[in-house]
Amino acid sequence: MRGLVAVVLVLVGAIAGSARGQCGDPLAGPCCSPKPTTGCEDLLCCEAVCAIDPGCCLINWDSTCALIASEVCTLCTSLVLAAPQPLQANSCQGMAVDVSPHRDGDFAPIAVGGAYLRDAPGPPVVADAGSISIMRRIGGQWLQQAVFHPTPTIVATYFGRSVAAFKGPVVDVAVAGAYRDSQQGTQRGAVSVFTAVPGSATWSAEAVLRPGTGAVNNEWFGFSLDGVHLVDSAKDTLFIGAPRAGVSQRGAVYLFERAVGGTWALAVKVATPSSASYNGSQFGWSVASPGEVRTGENDQPLATPHKLLVIGAPAFNGERGRIFVCERRATDAWLNSTQRTLFLSNSTAGDRYGESVAAASRFIAVGAPGRNDGAGVVQIWERTKTGTSNYRSRLILAPSSDLPDQQFGASVSMTEWDDGSVLLAVGARGDGTLAVNAGAVYLYRWRPGTSPELWEFLGKKFATFAQTGDQFGFAVAAGDVATLVGAPFSNSPQPSGPTLNNTGSITEIFP
Repeated sequence: MRGLVAVVLVLVGAIAGSARGQCGDPLAGPCCSPKPTTGCEDLLCCEAVCAIDPGCCLINWDSTCALIASEVCTLCTSLVLAAPQPLQANSCQGMAVDVSPHRDGDFAPIAVGGAYLRDAPGPPVVADAGSISIMRRIGGQWLQQAVFHPTPTIVATYFGRSVAAFKGPVVDVAVAGAYRDSQQGTQRGAVSVFTAVPGSATWSAEAVLRPGTGAVNNEWFGFSLDGVHLVDSAKDTLFIGAPRAGVSQRGAVYLFERAVGGTWALAVKVATPSSASYNGSQFGWSVASPGEVRTGENDQPLATPHKLLVIGAPAFNGERGRIFVCERRATDAWLNSTQRTLFLSNSTAGDRYGESVAAASRFIAVGAPGRNDGAGVVQIWERTKTGTSNYRSRLILAPSSDLPDQQFGASVSMTEWDDGSVLLAVGARGDGTLAVNAGAVYLYRWRPGTSPELWEFLGKKFATFAQTGDQFGFAVAAGDVATLVGAPFSNSPQPSGPTLNNTGSITEIFP
């Protein structure tokens, strides 16, 4: 017996020693998010987590370790990101936000925040031109690296109403939409692309994209955005929504591509079916792509990877709404039509199904913030057939109460963690738990090996200093390192002088 006790003590000591050996290493990566390596960069947080679950320092720092860190480490609490200076009333920072997906061995994501009503500095000052701020997370802190306004600077272009961020093999990319840009026709829109060498703090304007031939006035090109680097085709790809394009404002989505080191070019324009029922459907109001899809049903690997695009049309059929799925083999050209249509059963007028969409390799999340008198719901679809565009409804998520006008699902975002887990963030910008329309964000997790209907509720998050009308959760961006939340109508009290209303804010939260 004494020998057995000695062996146990030796094993415990070995575990503790190994755990301490991984803790505090800057190369171990952040503590508040899952990753394939063991340990994490903060010594005290790492030791506290590994004392609870030694596997976090012996096997890998998976999503369970990140959740423990969010409960026991003060560094995993909400943090408000720095806003562009000087602060401006009614600039609405956080109207849009995005964070770059994870790349192997990269723990320095980039984020883009839009302040679509921020005035451009003069002389003369240009009202409501809009701006974006580009940030990079280094050493656990978000550092603002650049602030851009549209070029040329024009009144009320709403530059920054949509944003996207991703990393390619050669450059990091930040994108901003200005859907009311009128330089080539009234509110035809424009999209600006900015790039930096990976890891660099020096950003430069690279290109301005426009809808081009066939565009009509008021088509709102750039109202929605997403961007990815497609590995198999070696192309950066932008998905740009124009929800009022085409005949009777049916809407369209433009796909721009460029090869590594090349220039941006229009690959295809995706339109609705030719039917009057799609008049005014707002096809392209929301877009989302996870990039390549490499697994099918039950996480079985595909013989040929596929690429995927999801498009929302929330005004279809009296604002009942529906979504469309485009899917192709990774090396094939995109088609100018969709391959699958999904919708909410028993839909009612005003649901606005497809107001927001998010996609992971196996799942699609769709927001219907008008459902149930504005309480809102989110539907989760699973991709169920290997190599084809077949989906099955798995779950309907709803807010914690049935009070009207919470707008649960007005924004959604998904990311896939290194351990295969999927994180879903859902914005409820009208939530009134702390104050009228102060807003909230719900977080959920699906884990590999569990039922596709089993999404673990991780918590309901609020702004640190919630105020009436903040609309925290108006925009959400689920990231591998952290999730970012926009509250475009939050106010900024000043040490001397009146409060600046609607300056807006972006907050980093953790599960």
